[in-house]
Amino acid sequence: MVTVLGGLSHTRYINPLPTPAALTPAEARRMLVPALRAAPAPRPSAAAGG
Repeated sequence: MVTVLGGLSHTRYINPLPTPAALTPAEARRMLVPALRAAPAPRPSAAAGG
């Protein structure tokens, strides 16, 4: 989660790139919420058989 938010901050404010800097807060939320929700989710182990 820290990496996703840090990347957004970097590309919007520290070293602004045109596309991320032009996003509205609502657009940024819409794009990032799935990644932020998936980040803390437990991952299935390879030994569990998959």
